[in-house]
Amino acid sequence: MQIDKNKPCLVQTGQGFSVKYKEKFLYSKYAPQKAIISVIQKISVLQDSLVLCFSPLLGYGLLELLQKLPENCLVLGIEKDDELFDFSTAELKKLNIAGGFRLLSGKEATAFQNQLAETFNGEFKRVVRLDFSAAVNLNRTFYDEFFLLCQNIVNQFWKNRLTLVKFGRNYSGNLFKNLRFFPESSTFFKVEKPILVVGAGESALNTLSSIKKNAKNFYIIAVDASLQTFRSIGIKIDAAVCEESQSIIAGCFKDCKDSFDTLFLSLTANPNVAKLAPQKNVFYVPIYSNAKFIKNLIEKKIEIESFLPLGSVGLSALQIALKLRAEKSVPIFVTGLDFSYSLGASHIKSSFHENSRREKSSRLNGIENFSCSLEKSAIKETGKNGASVYTNPSLIAYRTLFVDRFGNEKNIFDAGKTGLELRLPKTDTEQMLVIAKKLSGCVRYGAKKLSDKQKCVEEYFSEEKKTLLELKEILTGKTKLSEAERNERILEIINPREYLYLHFPDGTKANLSLGFLKRVRTELEYFLKIFSD
Repeated sequence: MQIDKNKPCLVQTGQGFSVKYKEKFLYSKYAPQKAIISVIQKISVLQDSLVLCFSPLLGYGLLELLQKLPENCLVLGIEKDDELFDFSTAELKKLNIAGGFRLLSGKEATAFQNQLAETFNGEFKRVVRLDFSAAVNLNRTFYDEFFLLCQNIVNQFWKNRLTLVKFGRNYSGNLFKNLRFFPESSTFFKVEKPILVVGAGESALNTLSSIKKNAKNFYIIAVDASLQTFRSIGIKIDAAVCEESQSIIAGCFKDCKDSFDTLFLSLTANPNVAKLAPQKNVFYVPIYSNAKFIKNLIEKKIEIESFLPLGSVGLSALQIALKLRAEKSVPIFVTGLDFSYSLGASHIKSSFHENSRREKSSRLNGIENFSCSLEKSAIKETGKNGASVYTNPSLIAYRTLFVDRFGNEKNIFDAGKTGLELRLPKTDTEQMLVIAKKLSGCVRYGAKKLSDKQKCVEEYFSEEKKTLLELKEILTGKTKLSEAERNERILEIINPREYLYLHFPDGTKANLSLGFLKRVRTELEYFLKIFSD
């Protein structure tokens, strides 16, 4: 019988079967099991791990792996190659693997990953990778990317959890407080002229000085920390962006109320900022959690834009610019998004941060900020102009996110001359001005619907207040229910209202333990006050 060389087939060796496929052996020709068994004997897998078994083929080592795994682990086999998937499926049936293992095709693996990204809620704390055979080399890019993406999903979730434990209560409280200003606010609109996004990095000053006389040819969106710089050089900008939840951010707006026309404001930002220009506010909600209450808020007729949180107000400003431009042909220029700093400086001149240092400076404590460059976490890099700059792991992570999120967008140009490489087409101010003079577009503002917005917010607040008061009555024993009815109603109320507990260290999901409910009872009063004010 003729053997099809393009089909996987078993090959007898002195120590068991190997697999030959497309003229290549996928296990050793001499000891097929030895390599993977050795890896599994040495590996230590912790509890709550997602274990990815790439190209398990004959399943050598699988039983040994499953036997040594601790509780709460999910083991998935992934086989990208369709021929090998069918072959492996048939061979793995011979092992009679009980539960705890599932083999996925390439398409099934992609679907799993998409679902993981949408619904992951802390089921795993880490991702473990095991390459079971040389078949991994046939689709190495797929396996590498699959592992990294799963790892990023899990790591980002737990990173977000730490942020929520620290700031979650503040985010949620600010969100509801800012909703009171929402009925007066404006909606997103469309911009037809070139957009300039300005961060608070040092590179921005050179760009701004060069375009100062022609600033009106651009729609300028700037981060809050750079507002005082614009005031100092005499440029009134079109829009500012603010996301900071802490009260210190109000300092960026000192004496700058007339320096911008529109304020794009995250609902989680400090509510004192919203008071500065209520008629000019354009709110958006960052999806800082997969929480049902955020989704419910968006799904109501409140008509508010939502964005994935990017962690950096500069990245958010660019995200807003993409939303604003009328067509993809409208160019967007970025400057001041350096993700680095030079020795002695951390922000653009005359920024809020520099002005704060100047106010506190003395003969012994100068305005220069050398501490950033001297920290243990500081990393020396070569910037886009060949000069040395300093950065840190957080800024590098934001740069990586910038490249991943915006690297493939059309008509985005890097106008900054310093800082880390952004992998965008480069431009200079001369080219910017030529383009801007050719594209003298306008801004098409949206209409306000004050009465509709007001009604929606009032109804939402009224409903939340009524439901929280019901929960209070249940928790204090004033509402008499059987234990089963009580528990069922408590979960019905708190499950879609994660703002009551998402900042708890154990706040990934609601539970009925006494300690958990006591803390929820305390949070009730805080949020009832907000809904009642």
